[in-house]
Amino acid sequence: MIRLPGSDTPAPRVYDLYIAGRASALLAVGVRLGVFRHLGATPNTPDELAAALDLAPRGAAALLRSLETLGLTERRDGRHHLTDAARADLLPDAHGSLAGLIDLDFDHPMTPGSLLDAIRSGSQSVYGGGDVWEEHAEDTDAARRFTQAMHSISERPAQALADAWRWGEDVRLLDVGGGSGAYPLALLKRFPRLTAELLDLAPVCAEARRRFRDAGLQDRAMATPGDLFEGAAYPAADVVLFSQIVHDWAPPDCALLFARAAAALQPGGRVLVHEKLVTVEPRPGPVATVLVDLDMLFWTEGKQYTFAEVAAMLEAAGFEDVAVVPTTGYWSVVSARRK
Repeated sequence: MIRLPGSDTPAPRVYDLYIAGRASALLAVGVRLGVFRHLGATPNTPDELAAALDLAPRGAAALLRSLETLGLTERRDGRHHLTDAARADLLPDAHGSLAGLIDLDFDHPMTPGSLLDAIRSGSQSVYGGGDVWEEHAEDTDAARRFTQAMHSISERPAQALADAWRWGEDVRLLDVGGGSGAYPLALLKRFPRLTAELLDLAPVCAEARRRFRDAGLQDRAMATPGDLFEGAAYPAADVVLFSQIVHDWAPPDCALLFARAAAALQPGGRVLVHEKLVTVEPRPGPVATVLVDLDMLFWTEGKQYTFAEVAAMLEAAGFEDVAVVPTTGYWSVVSARRK
């Protein structure tokens, strides 16, 4: 039970949930203004921040007071310093930064109106209701921004999967819908005999190739443009990885993804599904994962799946020995073997 400071009166839970939307808006504004980058380099008073970023003094004071109460800044000698939590998650260049993801909300906010449209239609409403992936295939700048945001939030889960890896080193990995290559990068750095191929849209593959070259891994990693659902069969592999991919798609689409993965594997080959899974008993949870269902409704045709749902789809596609292992935070890896 939440209690107001200095009071024995419990704070209303519904009001707390309602007001939490202000914190999301504050984070998006702070990222877009460069507040976290600026304070990370130069702690400021409210007046100094107002002058540095061309803000109204009243606005800067409200912004910093709110960041302090959220635990993202702390005052020392009158100046606001970023806390460790803010440095880890909100500095754009930090490993695993959420800044790029938060900045997407500035251009594509989930407003009550847009969420209402998505709930009524049952279809995504971002980009004016157009298909996200078709939009990214045509708009390379939108694809780049989205891919960069997904890369940063994938860095920590990718490292966690590398830490939990138990499926051999002398393998060919196929990363389906692998985006910028965060997972191959983490795995190839850990396992020098592993090779990887990434399958995604052409503009996305260009970004992945750049990252592979920058890491000196271009000899063991390649990025192949392709359609996840149609056209050429998936390249042959020993392990097929879907990381934060199946939640973008409805069950019939996931069934097709898993069937195509099975066709790329020899008997005994492995499929891995790295996702934030939900539980249903005693009630749906965890909250931070269940609420992503609303993001999926807004952005895609998918949802957050339970382990049982993923296991059933894998078994229907010809996989067996389905198991799940937690990796980090809300993440778990589901593994299965082709019959």
